[in-house]
Amino acid sequence: MSEKPIEQINVGNGIRAEAWRNETKDGQEYFSVKISRSYKADDDKWHETNVFSRDHLPKLALASNMMFERLIERQYGMNHDEQKTEGFAGKETAKRAKKKAARKVETEKD
Repeated sequence: MSEKPIEQINVGNGIRAEAWRNETKDGQEYFSVKISRSYKADDDKWHETNVFSRDHLPKLALASNMMFERLIERQYGMNHDEQKTEGFAGKETAKRAKKKAARKVETEKD
């Protein structure tokens, strides 16, 4: 895991999602995501927790969805709307995205 997150999203109420790039032993890329909440305690110091109240859940879902979209775009070069129309199927989606980009380049050359 890299020392610093490659992506960070703040969605309010101290809720933040961070992602790190990792590699398996055989060189396959994958991402780890941490979602946390910062708060100022009675001791006037900032703390971080992974405990959320019911009212935090919409922001938690937002942070999760936004991070998912950023990681899909980073990994496959497509945004979430493109991914939904292509159908997400891991490596096959990446292959289709690369072929689509290659066809676009060929068309632009003509």
